Amino acid sequence: MKKWIAVFLSLCMLAACGSAFAETNASVEEQLAQIVQSALDLEKLAYEYDAENQSFSISFSLDCALGRSDVTIYLYDDMISVAADCPLQFDSKSFEKVAVFTTLANNELYYAQFRVDREYGWITCRSCNVIESALPTEEEVLTLLYAPLWAMEDYGNGLASICTLGVDPHEAFESCQTSIETA
Repeated sequence: MKKWIAVFLSLCMLAACGSAFAETNASVEEQLAQIVQSALDLEKLAYEYDAENQSFSISFSLDCALGRSDVTIYLYDDMISVAADCPLQFDSKSFEKVAVFTTLANNELYYAQFRVDREYGWITCRSCNVIESALPTEEEVLTLLYAPLWAMEDYGNGLASICTLGVDPHEAFESCQTSIETA
């Protein structure tokens, strides 16, 4: 009988800890949403908030051949992730060139990285911040937001030349590096 009481009490404690953990996670996501909203409001950016998916959507115009990028900020209980989508898609013939180019660009990037999806032909640039013990500040959120956009602007002309003209990825990369260095 004592064993059954011990098992029952253990289950009760697990249930109580589980609900407390769930409340803590919801609280973190809510706090993150407030921090991101405050950062976006500080920058006077027009955004849409999707409470169900815990995400913010923003559209930016870019100063490169891409023209624009749609950005989504995803909130999790342990991370903020920002994805800047490239408006261009590539076909299966261009995949190798796009993959080489984004690999070269990723070697130069620190706060963001390009990702390529072969199946759907899309290119995105992503930054993220894993939350270990402290929530990010508004300034850190803005760095996460702008890092993939800066990468898109720096390497957007190269991506466009590969996707639309079939330019060699090494030539496109060198052209982008020259533009970055002279800016």
